[in-house]
Amino acid sequence: HDIRKPAFTLAEVLVTLGIIGIVAAMTLPMLAKNYQFFIRQQQFKKAYAELSIAVQKTQIDMGEGVKCYYVYRNGRDDYKRVLNDCRYFWNELPKNLQVLKTCQGSPVESGCISKDMKAAENVYAEVQGGENKAEALVYFKQKCTGFYSGEIKKYATARITASGIMYMPYYEGQTPIFLVDINALRGPNKWGHDIFIFYLEKRLAVDSVSVIRPSESCHPIDVGGYYSTHFFDYLYGQNAEL
Repeated sequence: HDIRKPAFTLAEVLVTLGIIGIVAAMTLPMLAKNYQFFIRQQQFKKAYAELSIAVQKTQIDMGEGVKCYYVYRNGRDDYKRVLNDCRYFWNELPKNLQVLKTCQGSPVESGCISKDMKAAENVYAEVQGGENKAEALVYFKQKCTGFYSGEIKKYATARITASGIMYMPYYEGQTPIFLVDINALRGPNKWGHDIFIFYLEKRLAVDSVSVIRPSESCHPIDVGGYYSTHFFDYLYGQNAEL
């Protein structure tokens, strides 16, 4: 009797392993990308929840008479009042956050903002500027002075929380607009990837209480990134796809 058992030849095994290797090489990058995107979603939600709770607590502590929310200049008597109250608000907010590090002036050199982060005006000009990069650069420098690289690198106040969030009020805390890096100094440190813009909005017409809202104003997006408004809508079910 023939006692040999059927089996794969060495050539067949090598061919099979080669096919598996090719499939793995094709799918692993996509799996890694999807995993990174999932992590970013969780970081975004955590940052939004933590800051929202802190904002509400701060307003309760300060009383409803304090106003810090976005208003337009035209014909609004409370514009100057908002500027003053926002300074007060941003000074009080850290009391309701576990702040590990505060960088008042030169937050890049002090280690609250990564040196890898591109200048906001350059990203805006390169990505949003299209064929009019020079005009876009001028526009951003004129209209978005609080997120201009000179302001961020030299004069801004940034804070890092114990949960790994960095937030920075726009233009020395005189407005209700602020920047958030959802994972602080960790990468990729790109606009629209882990760096987003938010603002405080008046909840009701007769109510001075503010809530956090995502913003597109002065919000450059790096290649492959998203405005905070689009990312927020996607995460909370208003848009099925980005």
